[in-house]
Amino acid sequence: MRLRHLEVFRAVMLTGSVSDAARMLGISQPAASRTLQHAEMHAGFRLFQRSRGRLSPTPEADALYAAVTRVYRKLEQTRRFARNLRNEGVGHLRVATTPSLSHNVVPLALRELRALLPDLSCEIQVQHTSQIVPALLAQEIDIAFAFNPVPHEGIAQGSCGEGEIVVMGAPGSLEAGGTLDLAALARAPFIMLHDDTSLGYAFNRLCDEAGLELDSSITVQTYHMARGLAEQGLGIGIADQFTALAGNPALLELKRLVPRIGFEIHAMHNMHTAPSIPALKMIECVGRAAALLNEQLDAHIAAQAARRARGAGVARTRAAKAEAAPAGGARAGTMKAGVVKAAAVKTGVVKSAATRAGSTPSGGGKKAAARTAAVLRKAPAAPVARRKRTAAR
Repeated sequence: MRLRHLEVFRAVMLTGSVSDAARMLGISQPAASRTLQHAEMHAGFRLFQRSRGRLSPTPEADALYAAVTRVYRKLEQTRRFARNLRNEGVGHLRVATTPSLSHNVVPLALRELRALLPDLSCEIQVQHTSQIVPALLAQEIDIAFAFNPVPHEGIAQGSCGEGEIVVMGAPGSLEAGGTLDLAALARAPFIMLHDDTSLGYAFNRLCDEAGLELDSSITVQTYHMARGLAEQGLGIGIADQFTALAGNPALLELKRLVPRIGFEIHAMHNMHTAPSIPALKMIECVGRAAALLNEQLDAHIAAQAARRARGAGVARTRAAKAEAAPAGGARAGTMKAGVVKAAAVKTGVVKSAATRAGSTPSGGGKKAAARTAAVLRKAPAAPVARRKRTAAR
């Protein structure tokens, strides 16, 4: 069967009649009928049963139609690829990504891609790896990105970036320092990841090899959920650094895990379809976005360490002030007691002088009392005595 035969056959399957198929293809009805007869002759079996002016496909025609649909899908991709070449890569791009890369890596990459190709239209799908592989095989998407995907026949893949697992916890829940070892994870409630995630499987295997038992009462399937629970203080957990960096810095502390568990970001496409120019550029943009976020992880951990150091300094200053407060109060009390005592002594001197002046009949005694009173008047009055006189008045 030739391509022209398949074209008429497909049009009849879509429209249900030869006349409608002819109008769809822009040819005459006799020409469409002759082409359909030639198609049946070359196929060696009947494609349609004719009844009351309508055509009903035979079981063989239904099976053939599925194969013809795949051929036309590939033909359309070839046309699109040629159009992209003609327009220097401008066209339509269908991208699939795992949830972890959808928070920041793919958006950053797409922003750069649109700056390079402003006329490019895109369709972004967020899927798990188990959904991405069938979509690539059915050519429903052009390019996909995932962590360490399992090799699959018919899927071509290659590394375009890297990252690592980090430990997450609410502020103050993680031990000091920029890294945490596995043993530290056993000293706090832990949010466990399912084995069916690639990073969860790698982490759980590492714990099994180390003979480490974690205190876990919560198990989750996604890194996003683990981050949300850690932000709420329900335990410490692990996630890829890209998911962790998408969290709220005010609610989440991050630490590197020792030993390091790294992973690669893989770009995936159908092995039988060459990536378009936009797809190739998207792969490059994803690699640069991942490198930028690696730098942000370093800055994030350094900023957390600085905040913790400032908090510790403030706490030490407050403690020192609290310890110094009793001693200062004791000194103030001693000084106040001294003032009161001095005032009392001065008051006694005044009374004594007055008594002597009143009891001495001689003129010399009166003169001595007057001199004493004059000296006391020139001296500054004691605070306590002044308050007493004021109260008396």
